[in-house]
Amino acid sequence: MLRRGPGPGLVDGTAADTDADASLLILDGVVAKDVRLEDVTSTELLGPGDVIRPATVRDANRLLGDEVSWSCWRCCGSLPSVGDA
Repeated sequence: MLRRGPGPGLVDGTAADTDADASLLILDGVVAKDVRLEDVTSTELLGPGDVIRPATVRDANRLLGDEVSWSCWRCCGSLPSVGDA
């Protein structure tokens, strides 16, 4: 089980930040996903029961510049997925 206190970052140092197929199930807390396209930022709030894929896939052929960042707003715990069914 991964446990994070409030602050930036979500999965640093785990397989989930390098493996595009890795998923995490949020067990408790609040996680924010910020997606920035050019000069506009949208925030998605996630909580218990949500499944996320924190890995970022880079594509040199994208038309818009984008950036994704994750942060914990409240202490959160998550379980790495066993596999995609």
